[in-house]
Amino acid sequence: SLKADDVRFNILINNAGLGLIGKSETLDADRELQMLTLNMISLTMLCKLFIAEHQQSGGRILNVASIGAFQPGPYTASYYASKAYVLSYTQAIRYEAKNSGIHISVLCPGSTHTAFFTKAGKPTPKFAGSPERAAKAAYHGLMKDQEIIIPGMLNQLIRWLPKRLKMAAVAKMKI
Repeated sequence: SLKADDVRFNILINNAGLGLIGKSETLDADRELQMLTLNMISLTMLCKLFIAEHQQSGGRILNVASIGAFQPGPYTASYYASKAYVLSYTQAIRYEAKNSGIHISVLCPGSTHTAFFTKAGKPTPKFAGSPERAAKAAYHGLMKDQEIIIPGMLNQLIRWLPKRLKMAAVAKMKI
């Protein structure tokens, strides 16, 4: 373990995540449980451990959610719901930790040129942003103690579009 090896760090980035695409009733239940465990439970436990360890010394946590955290996601229902959890959980623990010296932010990127879509068997959207842009926004936002970090003007606009419009667009992209 890190503690046994006397490894110390002051920034935790919870970026591990998994997404599944398909109608809810057709997704493999075991795979979906793995996704939910990774996206929510693992993130929660790592945050708890980090906060307990850094109460006196401070530090920073960056949890990675998604622009999808702000809406339901047809054909990605569990994934979007797990990212909504990450957003809500992060905002709550940020409030709880406000006087501890621990700074907590949440990154909500939109579609990004990574292996995410390829692994799901879908093409990456043409409007997807670069991982470098997301990483740069994440770093600057975390260092400025920004609560919610949304890279790219398009993603910032998408956040405020009507929910039904966003759901229809997501459904069209996923099927």
